[in-house]
Amino acid sequence: MTAPVTPLPPAAVPPSATSIWRRAWRAPLWAHTVVLAVVLLLGLAVIGPRVAFSSDEGVAVLQARMLRDGDGWLYRYPLASIDREGRARPFVHGDVGTKGVAPYAKHPLYPLLLAGLDAVGGVTAMLVAGILGTVVAALMAALLARRLDPRFDRLTLWLVGVGSPLFFDAYVVLAHTLAAAAASAAALAIAVVLQRGTRRATRVGCLVGAMAGLAVATWLRTEAVFLGPALAVGLAVGALLGRVPWRRALVVGAGAVAACAAAYWVDHVASGHILGSALPAAPDASRVGGLAGRWDAFHTTVLLPSYLGPARADLALELGAIAVFLGAVALHWRGQRRHFVVGTLAVAAVAYVAHLFLGPGGPVPGLALAFPAGWFLVWVAGKRAVEGAVAPVLVAASAAVFVAVLATEYSIGGGVEWGGRYFSVLIPLIVPVLVVAAAPVVRRHGRDLQRVVVTLMAVVTIASSAIALQGLRHWHEDTALVLDRIAAQAQVAGRSGRLARPVVLTSNRLLPQIDYRDFGDYDWVAVEPDDVTTYAQRLAGLGVTRIVLASTDQAADLRRLPGWRVVRPSAGGSSVDVAVLERTGSA
Repeated sequence: MTAPVTPLPPAAVPPSATSIWRRAWRAPLWAHTVVLAVVLLLGLAVIGPRVAFSSDEGVAVLQARMLRDGDGWLYRYPLASIDREGRARPFVHGDVGTKGVAPYAKHPLYPLLLAGLDAVGGVTAMLVAGILGTVVAALMAALLARRLDPRFDRLTLWLVGVGSPLFFDAYVVLAHTLAAAAASAAALAIAVVLQRGTRRATRVGCLVGAMAGLAVATWLRTEAVFLGPALAVGLAVGALLGRVPWRRALVVGAGAVAACAAAYWVDHVASGHILGSALPAAPDASRVGGLAGRWDAFHTTVLLPSYLGPARADLALELGAIAVFLGAVALHWRGQRRHFVVGTLAVAAVAYVAHLFLGPGGPVPGLALAFPAGWFLVWVAGKRAVEGAVAPVLVAASAAVFVAVLATEYSIGGGVEWGGRYFSVLIPLIVPVLVVAAAPVVRRHGRDLQRVVVTLMAVVTIASSAIALQGLRHWHEDTALVLDRIAAQAQVAGRSGRLARPVVLTSNRLLPQIDYRDFGDYDWVAVEPDDVTTYAQRLAGLGVTRIVLASTDQAADLRRLPGWRVVRPSAGGSSVDVAVLERTGSA
């Protein structure tokens, strides 16, 4: 006789993987925030060498180190005797005034903050500050989503923290994530002010907090100055729609405009005091361009897949973005479109994963391609994004800032960037609205299709974040290789003439400020290609017999140096050739 089988008690039944993930997802928001911070910190091990991603990042670090070392704000060029025109000094795009040139003085608060961080933990501490900015921005966005619909706070946290360009910006020493954190805190405070039934004391405190957040954002990033007027526009739209009382809209809107205007004025006064001029020089109009420049700016910061990436990798991203768009639009169609939605989003997932094997293609400047989840949400949300009281305010404000940035940015956008970096302050404001508005559109097609859509978009988003880390690591490795070769060749060249340090001559004018690691070890001569001959002759007049030539077109530069010969050639494999040259006669 077979003994009866005694069933296991419920507690002894091993939980399924699905239930484990479900319980993990339902953990408190603070627990998700801690895990997000850990994930971002682990990313530091992936991004590679601690070198500059762009020249803007380099000048911020160099300015901070000048302040840390007590050298003040203004740069004193050691070769000023042969460069009275100022055409060979580093910091070609530095902030210039009657007192001199500063690497980065247009927003004095940020280099002062970096100088303190540098004294504590060097560049690593600066990067941790950027990570903290992303975590805070994601948390503020999650709390904003909670006010719109509590079910989507965790999704918003992860989407902003890992799925958006703020993930990439966390590893770049610029103020984008900190400005986004301040802007999102201000938006959250305004949402509390607009909520019906909020006590007067709470509204006053939140209004003051919102003004402080907007001021800090403006002190950190120029584009943040648009937030105040844009929020005023958004509040006016909310009042016109009958969602916000006119009196409250006027008070909050006036406070937002006043905060940004006052911060902008203080910033310019402080910068003018440093540089010796009332205001910094206006942007070069030729770099802004007219209508053609506006199209170039839009194409670069919204649609461009890369600058010089492999064609197949670019095509994969473009195909992925088109597939995401088609899948999102199909969710609005009437009738059964399950197979089309699943098919297009599957193509998008394959395209983004394929890019990981076809790249790395470097930075992805186009916002639509660098932030596919945001691109998807824009088309899915549609008109639902303006429902409720707070949502139309944030949508109108985000649209106003978007248009203002496109109208004023350079035709090349933000230079070397990931996902239109000037739009970073908008991400934690608009993503909560889009997530809440898009959810009903996805859910109405049934739970099965909802799971497939969420899974495929999760694959696309994770692949996009992996592409960001891959591209940043590749960029860092190439830069580190160039800087290592300059250091090695400088040791071979040594000192000559009346100079105390090796000379590095380069026709890449941005190269010196990228090399914040070894900047002070050389005398830099950074000139336009047509000036290479002139400044080589001036160096010869100082008795210099050996120089390091760092060039992106070495053959052309060598033709401009008839009195010099290569004594130690450059090895290949990097974007810049670095060779040691010796003067053979009258240069």
